[in-house]
Amino acid sequence: MPIYDDHLKAEQLLMLTGAIDSFLDSYGRHRGRGDQRTLIFLPGGMGSELTRATRRFDGTSPNGSYTYETLWVDLKKIFLDQGALLLQMKGNEDSNDQFIVANGPLRNCALHPYEGLIRWCTANQIDLLMVGWDFRRNAAWNVDFLFQTLFPEVRQRAQVRGWSEDPLAGATLVGHSFGGMIVKWMLNKHDDPFCQQLRLAVTVGTPFYGSPGQTERLFVSEPALGPFYDLDEVTKVIATLPGGFSLFFLDSQTYDSNQTALAADAEFPLDRYPSFDSVDRTVRVDPYMSQPNHPTNPRLCRYPLREWPWFQSYLANGLQEYRAVASPLHPSMQAKLHNVRGIQMAGGQPASATKVMQQWGWYDVTKPRMPQARTALTTFGGPGDGVIPAWSARLVTQPASQVHTVRGAADGDGHLEHMTLMDFPDVRSVLLQLMRPDALENIVVASGPAPATREEFTKLTRHIEGLASLAMAAAPYKAAEDHLDSLGVRQTHALALRWLIELHKGYPPLAPPPSLT
Repeated sequence: MPIYDDHLKAEQLLMLTGAIDSFLDSYGRHRGRGDQRTLIFLPGGMGSELTRATRRFDGTSPNGSYTYETLWVDLKKIFLDQGALLLQMKGNEDSNDQFIVANGPLRNCALHPYEGLIRWCTANQIDLLMVGWDFRRNAAWNVDFLFQTLFPEVRQRAQVRGWSEDPLAGATLVGHSFGGMIVKWMLNKHDDPFCQQLRLAVTVGTPFYGSPGQTERLFVSEPALGPFYDLDEVTKVIATLPGGFSLFFLDSQTYDSNQTALAADAEFPLDRYPSFDSVDRTVRVDPYMSQPNHPTNPRLCRYPLREWPWFQSYLANGLQEYRAVASPLHPSMQAKLHNVRGIQMAGGQPASATKVMQQWGWYDVTKPRMPQARTALTTFGGPGDGVIPAWSARLVTQPASQVHTVRGAADGDGHLEHMTLMDFPDVRSVLLQLMRPDALENIVVASGPAPATREEFTKLTRHIEGLASLAMAAAPYKAAEDHLDSLGVRQTHALALRWLIELHKGYPPLAPPPSLT
């Protein structure tokens, strides 16, 4: 629906007005200085705040006339009112034709995962353009919006201020996690003036070769959303979001093209194709498989997808977009891209808490979803940042000198977590040294509470699950809301941050990867 899409992009641009003005105000204070630096930041997947229009698109209302309510992530709306079901899509159109647009990084309901980065940029006189983006949409939509809508608007507003230069020239482009994949898709447009003038591009904890999280969600749904959901409905919603289909483990062809380089990583080599059959581990199970059905048993398939007619087309588009992430850079871009990856440590060694491989059984579509969906896909643990495998967090066609590995404790004060990598001191130090070599860093310490412990979070979730099991129809929701309201601001913040961390992790891996022999 071209008309819908045009209005959607205009609404998204309007939502970024404050971010653009904030950036230009900062740039105006530093323009002309030799050490001026522009940083364009793209949050990770599920790290941007999504707001939903309160009424449907009707094709006649002018842009700017819609009002919006926070959807992702208003924790009460998501946790108690099943608001996550409203994220459902049809292609790039939103449920009920009610626009959903990104409104910067998460900042409501006690979640401020990038607030520290904003304060760090201010303290170090870095001009930050914070670009919230809709992680549900496909790569083409997001990249086109940046190049064709957002960047021209920034330049036009700079001209209105009387500036003849392009404030985006010489910028540093930084993407956390899924945001780093946006960075790579942008660099693929190497002949665009923005890319030609780009000073530097940095990915932080980005899955260049995928991770098991998204395929796992298509089996076990997203239990961190809480006990009031029908998980079958959640799984279907996840399957309608085209953006997630580029996050699977690398396809077999890409692995064959990069196998030698992946195995040659000096610290974290990949010794096999990371997705294999649960009975015969020498058989690859490509997540982008074109034939998911069992060759002799019509009841069995790899994905629980018989009732999802759109699935194969989404899978095919996801494969195309994924291969663009793993493709080598144009020579003009190679020196600009650096990858930062995080490693959780325990007892002086890399912890094995990150899902680094998966084994895949068959799903019987004639049987109840559970418990088979919980066991059809099994994950194995190894080195990484808790979410992204170390072997996946670098583009192996880039020189090893442009890969920066940071290490931190897996638990305790100041521990390293995927979702909070941008607050990890060594990540910021790497970023500043790349942007301003030998510059002295103005350290910014965390102002909010540390994440709650897993034990505290587990206690809360079990309490809510207990309330959800009550027989009275309305009482569980009210009791759960009252309990959440009683926690206090600091504890609420700590628990919300732990929820966001665990949301990205899902179920823990079963064990270290099996032996090759």
